[in-house]
Amino acid sequence: MNRIFICCLVLVLLLCSCREHQPTNIPAPDPAVETFTFDQLFTELTLDIAGSPWLRSIEYKSSADPLSSMLQVVNSIYRFTHDTLDLVYTDLPNLGAFVIDRKDQVWAIAATALIRITETGVDTVYDDGGLINTILVDIHNNIWITPAGTGMVKISENGHEIYDVENSGVLSNNVSCSSIDQSNTKWFGHISTGISRISDNGLVDIIPDFIDQNLYILAPGNSSNMLAGLGWYNNDTILVNIGYGPPVNLSPVIDNAVFPQVRLLVTDIAVDHFSRIWTVISHVEKQSTVKKELYYHNMEWQKLELLPDEDYIVSIKADRRNAIFYALSNRTLYRIR
Repeated sequence: MNRIFICCLVLVLLLCSCREHQPTNIPAPDPAVETFTFDQLFTELTLDIAGSPWLRSIEYKSSADPLSSMLQVVNSIYRFTHDTLDLVYTDLPNLGAFVIDRKDQVWAIAATALIRITETGVDTVYDDGGLINTILVDIHNNIWITPAGTGMVKISENGHEIYDVENSGVLSNNVSCSSIDQSNTKWFGHISTGISRISDNGLVDIIPDFIDQNLYILAPGNSSNMLAGLGWYNNDTILVNIGYGPPVNLSPVIDNAVFPQVRLLVTDIAVDHFSRIWTVISHVEKQSTVKKELYYHNMEWQKLELLPDEDYIVSIKADRRNAIFYALSNRTLYRIR
């Protein structure tokens, strides 16, 4: 009898432990928003393994050359912990996207180069291709970059390895977006060609002729699925779910868009602990006016009205471990639970 009781108790504890770390399928509560406003101008947001936000800022300074009228762009990287913004690195060159590996090492794109940022300075790790479009860090602490025309480059402690059309059978050597799912499979989107995937053990498979629209963003779902953000001059298909079967259209209907003058783009996606799908949707009107709105899916699509209409969302990230969602505008970080 005691053995049966002990076995049942262990089973209950294991189930509770698993549920604690898994996204739930129950309806989520209404979002509660906390606002943190800064003086700096921020353009990029990423999370470290603990879920802490890291922010990249830009500042325009006069050139040291008295004969030059050009402004110098200076980047800085901050870490937001315990409701405090701390400066980590400053006087950096103009950067693109950046990631934090499992050892809190900062890696960033600098035009055609992959750089590593340390307390002693900036080290160029790879610079042998075109402009780098995307950067990832996998569960083994490998860095993946996608220089234009080169394919996918894996950077590890042993050097680098290239996956391209000729040697690996990927769909294209040009990548528009990339992401990693929960099985450590790397997904690489190609603008009008499809999707290439590289598994944890290096096997390549492809999803050709994915859809007749431009592919702008990939983001992992709450299992081994992937969400793809698209863009076109209609709102029929701008967000799809890619799993084991055919792609499923999850697109919200945007009532305030006037077609065909407005082009809708999904420019960022995140899935939080409650399985809410968050999307940043850009309205491009007559190729000039851009408006960005934040939507979330909680049983049905809703626009988050808690943020100011004039706020320009530049990045969103979900910290599933701590059940927090972050949205970054140029001078404000929103923490949403």
